Amino acid sequence: MRIEQDLQQRLSSLSFVSDGFHLQKIDGGTINNNYYLETAGNKYLVKYFVGEEFVLLTRNETFSLQLKLAKSGLAPEPVYISDDGLLYIEKWLDIQTLRDNSFDPKVHLPMLASALSRVHAIKADVDELPLLAQWQRYLSRISSNRGQWQERIDKISPLWMRAKRDCFCHHDLTFEHVCTAPQGILLDWEYAAISNRYFDIASAALANELTTRQLVKLCRYYADCCQLNGRQVTRDVVHMLPLAQLTSDLWYAAAKG
Repeated sequence: MRIEQDLQQRLSSLSFVSDGFHLQKIDGGTINNNYYLETAGNKYLVKYFVGEEFVLLTRNETFSLQLKLAKSGLAPEPVYISDDGLLYIEKWLDIQTLRDNSFDPKVHLPMLASALSRVHAIKADVDELPLLAQWQRYLSRISSNRGQWQERIDKISPLWMRAKRDCFCHHDLTFEHVCTAPQGILLDWEYAAISNRYFDIASAALANELTTRQLVKLCRYYADCCQLNGRQVTRDVVHMLPLAQLTSDLWYAAAKG
């Protein structure tokens, strides 16, 4: 109830929110409550953050990045962020995503490949992915078997140190973050950073639980989008899979505590 009251008070103080606004709670995440806001003939998505998060970008950095991406039709347009970063508002979009449709490899994989290629073509002024530091941050939240986790980290860290990191990447491109309507829109940019494109593809493959065969097809579709050699792309993505797997395993273990 306190959250609802605080949110109501915050919204009432905003110049673009009129008296008698309509607010409806919708599906949210583990660290934020989501709401549909309608006021003065306009519609917004309201995110009210209530928990801790493991994202790379601060909310202010996400706001600035998403504002730039929105101008290119790649992201919903943000309109407001509070000084404390707890309240985040963006223009409402009636969206449909790849997750809303039954999985069809002939549809989902080409669209995912296209989305990855468009992300990797973006020129964005963001920091390089601090993957090793990110792993340690996750590890600090894990209560058991930390020695075994550290052994995995130590064993695989050289692979990341040798990897080429010169490409803007999303790092969380699940099917539910790829919109089919409005077409071209991608969601949830909080993990965006300069990184390795093949690590990004490997991360997307794991997040979407692709089979080996589907991964190969994704790599070939991506290669076609970028005019690259399909076999080489596949080899490079497979090379990055252990890094993506460890990142995913650490994230889930940290979330459990």
